[in-house]
Amino acid sequence: MTCHSGGTLDIYIEPVLPKLHILILGRSTIAAALARLGKAINYRVSVAAPGADREKFPDSIWCRRIWI
Repeated sequence: MTCHSGGTLDIYIEPVLPKLHILILGRSTIAAALARLGKAINYRVSVAAPGADREKFPDSIWCRRIWI
């Protein structure tokens, strides 16, 4: 890009992207393994399931117990 004064101007743009997010519905053994895998690859992990608790999903950022 050229300035009116005859100089030049360099513009650098660095995108800031949000972390990817996994929402897990259920509390099976596979759901727990998926939560650990998501944490290992630096994803945000949320769990929503009947009876879900922090003991079974310690790596999740949000663990919500729902009732059906």
